[in-house]
Amino acid sequence: MYIQPTNALFSIDKPFHSNELLICATKGCVFALRKTNGYIVWKLKIGSSTCIISLFITGDDTIIAGTLNKTFSIDLITGKTNWINVLPGVEYEEITVLAIPGPQLQYQSFNTEGYELDLPPNYDEPSERQHTPYILACSKGSVTAIHPKTGTTEWTFHTPITAKQLPTVIIDPPTKHANKPIVFIGISSTIYSLDAETGKLNWTATLFGTLFGSKYITLASSWSSKLAVETHTSFNQNPVLRQLTRNPPIY
Repeated sequence: MYIQPTNALFSIDKPFHSNELLICATKGCVFALRKTNGYIVWKLKIGSSTCIISLFITGDDTIIAGTLNKTFSIDLITGKTNWINVLPGVEYEEITVLAIPGPQLQYQSFNTEGYELDLPPNYDEPSERQHTPYILACSKGSVTAIHPKTGTTEWTFHTPITAKQLPTVIIDPPTKHANKPIVFIGISSTIYSLDAETGKLNWTATLFGTLFGSKYITLASSWSSKLAVETHTSFNQNPVLRQLTRNPPIY
């Protein structure tokens, strides 16, 4: 149980838990609102008012926010900034953010007894032979793994320079076929498989289709779809700009 921070914009008499907060981001600011009444608990300015802010919340009540060329770690309760990681060589663009599942989140077939799907992974420092749940910050040109506690860059994978869109990224936890998490990246018509711990390229596959049509690609795996709340990207985490038409269809 946490006590209302002293820098809140509104006075809240009762203590609250982290699951009572709704995190919102717009116009360069991140807001924490209380779900029951909409009161603003804290507000943090982190970027430009014209750039979308990506949001992700880890299992240890930490907000990961990406905007322009920066990734932020923010305390969910207080709004205090833990660290800022500046992505080298990235222009002032949107950033996709997500997290590698913690070492306690194993493939379901490994241990089904007592397994609870709705529990978030543990983001504590892993023990020997366990992987670290890195934060992934993705931009038009690279995917960077960031240590969740220190904010240091662990590895960077450079996507093709010709890529004009944000990459689509999903993560699979360790399985009976692979004892380490795997990162899958989709750019245009190309798929990349990376070792989540080292960023080493496992394989590349190019998909063939027509020369015309959408340049976006979508990805899914059985396991990542079951754990979409932790491993899938959405508009909140992956701010692909939506195309607006002059005459939207009527349903």
